[in-house]
Formats: sequence, C-alpha cells, structure tokens
Amino acid sequence: MSIALRIDVATLRGAEQGVPRLLDMLARHQVGATFFFNLGPDRVGHMPWRWLRRRGLGVGSWLKSRLVPARSLDSGMRQAMQAAKAAGCEVAVGGVDAPRWLYQARQQNMSWTESLLCESTGAFETLMGEVPRGRALPLQRLNRTAVRLAQRHHFSYSSDTLGLAPYWPVIDGEPVRCPQIPITLPNFDQLHLPGRDAVADILHDSQSQTLHVYAGEAELEGMALSADFERLLAGWKEQGHRIASLVEYVDALDLTSLPYHEVELGPVQPSAPARQGRRFPA
Repeated sequence: MSIALRIDVATLRGAEQGVPRLLDMLARHQVGATFFFNLGPDRVGHMPWRWLRRRGLGVGSWLKSRLVPARSLDSGMRQAMQAAKAAGCEVAVGGVDAPRWLYQARQQNMSWTESLLCESTGAFETLMGEVPRGRALPLQRLNRTAVRLAQRHHFSYSSDTLGLAPYWPVIDGEPVRCPQIPITLPNFDQLHLPGRDAVADILHDSQSQTLHVYAGEAELEGMALSADFERLLAGWKEQGHRIASLVEYVDALDLTSLPYHEVELGPVQPSAPARQGRRFPA
C-alpha cells in the first residue's frame, strides 16, 4: 500500500511559511512528497474569493494584488524550491499565472496554451537548472492542447485530473504517451467543514485502493491545517502506507500494463476539473 503525496505551492506566503513547516513535518515522519510550484506573476488576488478566504488570504491580499502591479513569484519561490530538493523531495512544475489559467484555459487556443506552458517550464529550468519530470496544472483545469503537450514536453508523468488509478490519456481519440497520475483522494479543502472530521474521512477512503494520490497545498496543509495534516500522516502510517513522491510512484509502475482512458474536460462555463473518463476503446 502506498500514498503518492503532492503539495501545490501557489503563493509566496505558502512558499515562505508553508513549505518549511511541511518539510519539517515530512522529515519527522520520514516520508517523501512532490512539490509543484506555480510561477509567473503574483496575481493571487484574482483567484476565487472562497479560495482566498479558506487560505487566510483576505481583503488585504485581494486589494494588494489588484491595486499594485504584479511582481514575479519566481525569485520568491526559488528558496523554497531549493529547500525542498535539498530535503530529498521531488520539485516539479505547477503552472504559470494560476488565475489566468483557471479562468481562460478552457476557452483558449493552441498558441495561447503552448505559450503559457512553455513559459512555466522555462521559468522552472531557469530557477532550478534542470528539466522537471512532472507537471500538475492549477486546480486540474485542462484543455486539449495541454493534454497533448505533456507528451511533446517529454514529462515522465502529469497529474492534472481526478480519477481512480494511473492511465494513458486519450483526447479526441488520440492517445497521449505521458501517463496521467490522477488525484484519487479528497483533500481538506473539500472536506474540512464544521462538525466534520476530515482526517477520519480521508483515512476511510484511503483503505479502498492499494495505491492513492493525495493533493495538498502549502497554504493549507502547511499552515492553517498543519495539525490536521500531521494527524493524517500518522494515520496513513498506522494503516501501513508508504508515503512517497509522485516520481517514485511512477518509477515503480509497470507502464506497459496501464489502460487507456479518455480525459473528460468538463463544461467550459463554469470551468470544471478534468477527470479520468471511460476506458478507451469503449
């Protein structure tokens, strides 16, 4: 049994405060993880209000982001990226300009998509001096070009969808030779409601499969909900799980045995997370 653990880092606050706390926590439990860093301009105030409020980014952050010209996240992310790598974790690319991607990706064309995704991988290579092996686009928003580009950019894997198990993605009948490692478990952002024990709910769902993927966030699991996340790590270990990075998870897979599944992009308005669809061919 194993848990592939991924942590998304979308803000400077998450990089500067959440990542160090998470690295300490992972070291205490002697487990691994993959950190996906969002790069590009810091326009966090343009994210949905619910997203901001749940992460403790209130009116001040919203106003600052909208009234002050956006500065680049890249230099602020560099220290957190290097610290995660030095701690033995995988460092990979999230996206660039997450709010822009969230609101526009489903409606945009091939050139827009390719430009933005090349910008994110280029920024990563500049900061880290290496090519990322993995990709996880913001909030599982995808379009057809983004699915195809995972193969063209030679990623070892991408983790851009919700689903049940790893698969080869198919878009418009075209197989893409970059395995999708979908998120299989709910996270605190979905379950952490008054009167509900999100840790117990996640641990319950963790028993239903042999392999799992959990997607946390530096701004939640590393900050406001860090005590709950530590309980979750302890609970997974009690269940007998090995907790590791996505690249370790992928390297242990028999890729030749993975099934092909269609990628369901969901409606354009409102934009919905992409999902693992039906098996291909049906």
